[in-house]
Amino acid sequence: MNFAEKMKKDEKENKEIMNTQTQWFKFKEGDNTIRILTEPQFFCEKFKVGICFTGCGYQGSPKYLAWIYNYDTEQVELMKLPYSLSKQLSDFCLDEEYSFTEFPMPYDLKIKATNAGTKEVQYTMLPRMKKAFAVDGVEIDKLKSCAEIIESMKEKQKDKVNADRSMEKLAGQKPEYPQEDINPDDIPF
Repeated sequence: MNFAEKMKKDEKENKEIMNTQTQWFKFKEGDNTIRILTEPQFFCEKFKVGICFTGCGYQGSPKYLAWIYNYDTEQVELMKLPYSLSKQLSDFCLDEEYSFTEFPMPYDLKIKATNAGTKEVQYTMLPRMKKAFAVDGVEIDKLKSCAEIIESMKEKQKDKVNADRSMEKLAGQKPEYPQEDINPDDIPF
């Protein structure tokens, strides 16, 4: 299954928690050059709330999590790919000149961010010429899988949501008072 097919499958399976109206992603303003090292993994996230999971009670923006090499920082980093960029990546996967079936990708991506850090951010993604990926010290097979990271994020979010729900229940309860009558003579003052 190629990435384009996987993306369609993820959309179908996660419709319940997916809200495609807004996307949030932080890039630096201008050009950002990266190489996607691992196959992106689907998840949804609500801005300023956290990752979505079945039964969480809210919807979020679809995103993909992947390990990337950031040429600006010269480091391997986790990246949350917004849906718009994931869609473009899916298109490259099907393109005659830029198709690929394995990760790391066979070429770099140059992503220009305009209005980075705002709701109005716009992305333009261009593939760079194909070249071998050879950066000293990058051991892709030793990276924690994105699927494990997403599950860990979900578990932490479930704990937070359950704690919030418990607090809401407690806040809505009335204090219990004794049912028997109180005799004023029994009060010591």
